[in-house]
Amino acid sequence: MTEADSTYLELWRTLSHQATIWSTTPAVQRFARELPRNAGQRSSGLPGLLQSLQAGGAHVDGQPFRLVSLVPFFMQLPGRDADVDAEELNEWLAVGRRVEWAHRGTIAWIRSRLPGYPSIPTPHLVADSPLTTVEYTDRLTWAPRERRLGFQFKAEPPGVGEALDASPENKRLLANAARAVVRAFSRTPEWEQLSESRQSLDDAAIAELNEARRQLKDRLRPENVDEFEPNLAMRRSQYREEALRRSIDGLSGRAREFADAFEAVDRQIERCASDAFSQLVLHAEFPLIEAPTDIELLPGPPQRVGFTAEEDLWPYPAIVVWIRDNHVRDAVYVESVNWTMNIASGADHRIQGTILDGTYRALRGS
Repeated sequence: MTEADSTYLELWRTLSHQATIWSTTPAVQRFARELPRNAGQRSSGLPGLLQSLQAGGAHVDGQPFRLVSLVPFFMQLPGRDADVDAEELNEWLAVGRRVEWAHRGTIAWIRSRLPGYPSIPTPHLVADSPLTTVEYTDRLTWAPRERRLGFQFKAEPPGVGEALDASPENKRLLANAARAVVRAFSRTPEWEQLSESRQSLDDAAIAELNEARRQLKDRLRPENVDEFEPNLAMRRSQYREEALRRSIDGLSGRAREFADAFEAVDRQIERCASDAFSQLVLHAEFPLIEAPTDIELLPGPPQRVGFTAEEDLWPYPAIVVWIRDNHVRDAVYVESVNWTMNIASGADHRIQGTILDGTYRALRGS
């Protein structure tokens, strides 16, 4: 086992331990009970509503700790009238807001350990970018003024235990688990690369990053976003993604290396400490695709894989799955799904995703 393999193994072990502690708290248990994968039925009531939101693109299964803040947006879409008691819904949403707040606070605290924090001169963190906008985005955002809150001086994520209704003992365990996760993250190749690229920035690279930030800020002015799309949230989000991509593609040398290193780490946090972590907390296990076909390893890093599934499981982006294959034993973070219909075999799902190194040994044993 290489040093990198060992590092990822430790990361997933600490995340699994942290997830177990979260799952025992009263707020998380109340929130989890109504989710479609946990409820006895999914056709009516609150589980039925959440199932309809999943069908509408709300990523209920893949990103449950981001769900509550998106519910108002998806409830406005046509065909979302569900037979659900308003008092029950509001009570569940109130619990969910506390769970989501605790999760986002934990992520903010993890991010505060990034090399160079809070001074991170990448275009990604320009105001109203995909990572900072207060409008719809599929990214796990950095809250406005987040880097001014002094998370880097906190020994643990503040207020998490209280938000989750944790017992005094569980508050201590939550703090210890968070610190262990950060230690494991800091030893991954992605974090080490960000540290190296941050240290290598010279005046020329800083000037190039600042100019890219200035240009992106101009592209993201409200009137420019409105000109592209005045109303539709997802198209406005697409504009922001394209504007950021153009800014990154315009960088060179050390400036580009730094921006790419930041992107890799931020994606790593989203995949591991948010999406995969939330699924472990709320469901304990990832679903298994029994008979994948046409398995193909794709370029990385990180290592990616494509495969076809002909099963009832309909994976959505951000869901983590196991696939029964002797060569791909680690879990797969689903990034894209293309559906095709075949008269003979029915629906086929062509799935592509990132292989999460270390998950098999950490979560299923050696």
